[in-house]
Amino acid sequence: MTITLTRHSTSENGTFGKLHIPLFMDFYTFEDQYIKLKPDCSNKINKETAIPEGLYRIIITQSQRFKKLLPLLLKVRCFEGIRIHSGNTKKDTSGCILIGMNHNSFGVSGSKIAVDLLMGWLQRALLISQVRIEIINKF
Repeated sequence: MTITLTRHSTSENGTFGKLHIPLFMDFYTFEDQYIKLKPDCSNKINKETAIPEGLYRIIITQSQRFKKLLPLLLKVRCFEGIRIHSGNTKKDTSGCILIGMNHNSFGVSGSKIAVDLLMGWLQRALLISQVRIEIINKF
């Protein structure tokens, strides 16, 4: 099963998009600024750069930072520990994907509710098949 994150805009303030889960719901997303990475990743700004477009497998593991189970994206080029988690603004991202029920000019809101809904869906979906996220830039 594949879910889709479509990014709509990016600037030094961050990257906005929507996460679409077929037959379930959509969430607003917020990430760090997107920059096209060089092959050697030398232009990546640690904890301030959104991950590359692509197709990534998602699993659920215990987050050491958040001390709870959260989605983890696997095999993200130039990145480690990329999760989907709650948060509202640029200070909360550190390269990860924040999801929310609403958005504003600074990020997302209703994030904890969104993560709870996503986790419930994801835990059920992973019992049936692998789950992947496709990230697409539309800017």
